Amino acid sequence: MHASLHPWASTSWTEASASLFEPDSEHRSAESFADEEGADDRNVDPAWMDVVHPAGTFIVMHLDSVSPGWRKVAARSIVKMLAVAAGSPERRRCIATMRVCSTSTELCFSAGDGCHADNVLSGIWRKARGTARTICKDCGRLARVRLIGEDESVTQCTKCVAPALLQHEIWELCQSVRFLKAVGRPIVKSQIPPLLRASFINTAVASLDANAEGNTQMLPAQFVRWAEGWRLIGEGLKVRH
Repeated sequence: MHASLHPWASTSWTEASASLFEPDSEHRSAESFADEEGADDRNVDPAWMDVVHPAGTFIVMHLDSVSPGWRKVAARSIVKMLAVAAGSPERRRCIATMRVCSTSTELCFSAGDGCHADNVLSGIWRKARGTARTICKDCGRLARVRLIGEDESVTQCTKCVAPALLQHEIWELCQSVRFLKAVGRPIVKSQIPPLLRASFINTAVASLDANAEGNTQMLPAQFVRWAEGWRLIGEGLKVRH
């Protein structure tokens, strides 16, 4: 929807507040922004809807609830909500008291106590949720919902999810060390988590632990040393949740 259709949006504000939606930028506190714009009660007071830049005000009020990569999605949704709420006291009340939160995979809006979102507002919320599932929650790049292990999922791009995937596979490797050491047989690459196989092969080949058929393997003692190196790397990984 074109910005000129919305009295709340302006090019100058968009340019001046661009850093607000950058995942790694520093932000002013919600208190200072609310005081400046005149929104006294950040939770239920509808005053934030009538300031010069309500979308930006709402995001600053909810920095802890909206993941960095989804702040632009949330702001665009706010602009749409306010556009359809013009002349509708019930919609304005619903918007003023609505809740927002980020899960590991979705951006979620919901009605506050005593309010019911009609089909129009629900549709905007549903579209925001679907859009967020295609955008990295941390950096805003194109992304998808990814599975980490068997029971954890997250909406992240390839770059942001890499540390978490690597950390999980290091954890799997460490869980297998005691068993593979006790078995006492050479360890082959099929027993190694996929992301760590290149390192396993390079280390095994460098130590001449490759059999005549080319089935790269490691003796248990060397495998334990190699796995310990990865365990230390895993401890130093910074994973975004």
